[in-house]
Amino acid sequence: MPTSTPAADVEPVALPPASRSWRVAVTVLLVVGAVSGTLWGYDDWWPLAPMKMYATSTDPDGVVTVLTLEARTTDGWTPAPLTPGSVGINRAEAEGQLPRLVADPELLGDLAATHARLAPGGAPWTGLRVVRVATVLHDGGPTGEVRRETLATWTAP
Repeated sequence: MPTSTPAADVEPVALPPASRSWRVAVTVLLVVGAVSGTLWGYDDWWPLAPMKMYATSTDPDGVVTVLTLEARTTDGWTPAPLTPGSVGINRAEAEGQLPRLVADPELLGDLAATHARLAPGGAPWTGLRVVRVATVLHDGGPTGEVRRETLATWTAP
């Protein structure tokens, strides 16, 4: 009975030099890109750099901050969803535009107009404000202390 398998009888095929060369070049470029991205890159270099939002941690005795939107209706100030379905942008986009919103609160009027278009049956928003809510932590858990800072306010004309 033969002890060798059919695969053992097949001679390996060597790649031609041109095929080996381009494979080595691509591998070197990917390794250099990954190392460069890890050492100096930022989120916009992805996938050759780590996503900073996943590469950091919160101090267990620090604060966790969240950007919120509040709308004034006939019921007073109430939390408003910061979602594309409500105001046309999501929280990350609002955080990215925060310097503009703080410098020019009239831009919040565009969010109110978008909301009126997306939810025509809802109560009209006569004001909007962007609020940073900071939850204070101790040993990794909330202490119950919550700090609120209004960053921008818009009032309908």
